[in-house]
Amino acid sequence: MDGAFSCLERLQPVDDPSLRPWAGLGVSLLAGAGFRRHRLVESVLERFLAVRPILSPPPWIWPEEGSHTTMPESRSAALLLGVTFDRIDLVKDGLRLLAWLIDHELRGDHFSFAPVGGRGPDGRPPEFDQQPLEATAMLDACIAARSVSGDSRWLEPAVTALEWFLGRNDAAVPLYNETTGAGHDGLTRSGVSENAGAESTISRSGPYREPPSSTGSMEAIRSASLMNAAPTARSAAP
Repeated sequence: MDGAFSCLERLQPVDDPSLRPWAGLGVSLLAGAGFRRHRLVESVLERFLAVRPILSPPPWIWPEEGSHTTMPESRSAALLLGVTFDRIDLVKDGLRLLAWLIDHELRGDHFSFAPVGGRGPDGRPPEFDQQPLEATAMLDACIAARSVSGDSRWLEPAVTALEWFLGRNDAAVPLYNETTGAGHDGLTRSGVSENAGAESTISRSGPYREPPSSTGSMEAIRSASLMNAAPTARSAAP
């Protein structure tokens, strides 16, 4: 536990939008473990709330200035913090922005995720290199939305995010190696990166312990969603 607080301390003052979602997720977990009133937990929560969404006019309503690639993680953090601290306003904002993000990143029947350099209002998908972490973050955010709201409509984009790994993406190629189980590091305009690091392999796994198949996607998502819903049965959603 000391290590968790040490990591959270190093993230202060949580001004970097690429790190803020992870700090929010950490605070949610620590609060759930009984440290809700810890000074560091309260400090990070206060900073997270200080950058509450000020929604700009459509079509670009994301509250952060500039572009980055941590949008799905931000929504997961907002939803979990909203439930943990009984903040229905956070849950509402999280669900609204996640719905917008899904619409913004869907391209036909698949997700076209923000590239490694981020995407702002002037971005025009498809853009590359796309990272496996983004697909997993979208999957997690949709499962969190399903758990918090009880609304099954979040299952379909969760499946679409998972199937990004199976070849339902801008390059129409799978990002995992069926022989080794490893995940490729990125999706490029011409295919996949030949590198297969630990982060990408873990990201590829999603809710699976075995290499995924398209026929098993919906059932796996439903199982993961229902399993993750158990701790938040008292939904904070309106």
